[in-house]
Amino acid sequence: MDPVLLGLVASAVAAVAAAAALLLGRSAGPALAAGFAAGFLVVAGIPRSLPAETWQWLLPLAIAGGILAPLEGLASGRAPLLRWIPRAALALFAAGVSLLPAHRTVAAVGGAAAGILALGSALEAAATRAGPRSLLAILLAAAGASAAALGISGSMLLGQLGGGLAAGAGACLVLSRRRPPAAGAIPGVAAALLGALLLGGTELTDMPRAATILLAASPLAALLPLPAPWTGTRKAALLRIGAAALVAAAGAAVALAESPPMDF
Repeated sequence: MDPVLLGLVASAVAAVAAAAALLLGRSAGPALAAGFAAGFLVVAGIPRSLPAETWQWLLPLAIAGGILAPLEGLASGRAPLLRWIPRAALALFAAGVSLLPAHRTVAAVGGAAAGILALGSALEAAATRAGPRSLLAILLAAAGASAAALGISGSMLLGQLGGGLAAGAGACLVLSRRRPPAAGAIPGVAAALLGALLLGGTELTDMPRAATILLAASPLAALLPLPAPWTGTRKAALLRIGAAALVAAAGAAVALAESPPMDF
């Protein structure tokens, strides 16, 4: 099947799976993980052996995220400090499996895990300032731009998987219009999956480091200071989403500018 068509099919399946999981469980974190896992199975098929390459670990990571996301959400509401335990576990898992064996030192894994935790904190802060639906929109923009950048930079497979994450976020965003999901279960699994994709891009493709930084930092743009009267308004939410989307688009543009010419 044509890679672009396969990516579209995987994104459609991911959206349906995420929507079904959200309707059944009422939690967007596990729904994102379910959508990503479904998209992975469309792109790569059912694994017949233990993961041998770094990208193959993305499926176990999604499964782990689906298990730990509810724990993070539960802790966020009852014992906020404890939410860092499942979030840190996912970040370490994502960092450890995304780096190539030659680069998998304690310092490298620790640094990558810290970056994923920082990404999760940025997503959490965005949800606090703009609400859970805005968080899903910001994730949609970041994952969609990352998918484009990864595909442009030489890995259609990672791009297809990024598209699945974006589609899952989009499905959750649409379904949460009348009943916004709790934001507590989203940051850890979203940061782990997006962070693992971007680390994979750094390791396996020619994606420029500047593009990776812009894509990973795009949620921070949603924290821009706004006038006090705008706090909690729809205008403020749209501005925050737009700022994050603009930075994510800049990351994809950098990847496009630095990519080799395509022959058609």
